[in-house]
Amino acid sequence: MKYGVNNGSSDTDITNVNVTGNGKRDSVGVLIEEFDNTLTNMRLGNVFTGVVVKSDGNMLRNIHPLLYMNEAAKAEYEKTAGFYVFNPMNWFDYCYSDRYSTGFKTTGGGVFKNCFCWWYSDEEKTHLAFRSTGAFIGSIDTLVIGGKSHPEAENRFAPEDTQFFGAVSGVVNVLKDGTAVKVMG
Repeated sequence: MKYGVNNGSSDTDITNVNVTGNGKRDSVGVLIEEFDNTLTNMRLGNVFTGVVVKSDGNMLRNIHPLLYMNEAAKAEYEKTAGFYVFNPMNWFDYCYSDRYSTGFKTTGGGVFKNCFCWWYSDEEKTHLAFRSTGAFIGSIDTLVIGGKSHPEAENRFAPEDTQFFGAVSGVVNVLKDGTAVKVMG
């Protein structure tokens, strides 16, 4: 979504879409470059990065990027991300990062509610739900992370040195045996 006619606002509403990419290293399911967009009920498959959000004022609901473990993903798995958010003024509700090394990568935050990250393949390596290149400013409310084939040590919420400014609550890690461990909140 590019620059729009309303003072730059894209003002785009996208609902009920299935995107299948080419699986290459530069493939992105959705690229949002401007503001005031609403995305609802989307599945994004075979893309190296699910969603890239470069602007603010966007709302994403029920967005499900799914990483296919092809040659590009296997070669550079640690660089895959379900969501890459460059601006902390965006809202995410019931967004699901599926198999990506990093579920939500930010440059400083956002508002995340009822989101989850899941990993279930033996080909996958280290798993991280959130990575912020700066202090995380925003909120995380009810995040479930886990995977059926991985121990708790492989499924992590965030790097230990991440600074959180804002509310973080209800972060739960589901272990491979089906039990749940509360991580934060």
